[in-house]
Amino acid sequence: MKVLVVDDHPIIRKNISSILSLDHNIDRIFYASNVHDAVQMVKIHNPEMVFIDLRLGKESGLDIISKTRKYDIKSSFVILSNSTKIEDFNKAKKFDIDGYIYKKSSPKNLLNAIKIIKNNKKYYDPKVYKNL
Repeated sequence: MKVLVVDDHPIIRKNISSILSLDHNIDRIFYASNVHDAVQMVKIHNPEMVFIDLRLGKESGLDIISKTRKYDIKSSFVILSNSTKIEDFNKAKKFDIDGYIYKKSSPKNLLNAIKIIKNNKKYYDPKVYKNL
């Protein structure tokens, strides 16, 4: 499985990649730090799953979803966020995201989310649900 990790902080990209490398089904990990590069990476590599930081500096990670869906991309989109605010979750959900993961979750939660999403189900972090 090919995945793309989009975050504007290099150390976060590296940490997420380290966790993802524990999943033996993931054989390629690509990286991007902004909306433009992420859209290009999705178009070129067609990853099965895209992990997107909700806030990419002054950009919104949600723009990646709207821009790539114009090209009939079949990737699953998973938001990674420091926010458990219901407003942020609801805004992301309007983009028909496949998952929403709180960045302070455990690596085990991230790997569990991948399994759930690969089975065509949605995964929303329990820390977000407690705010509903």
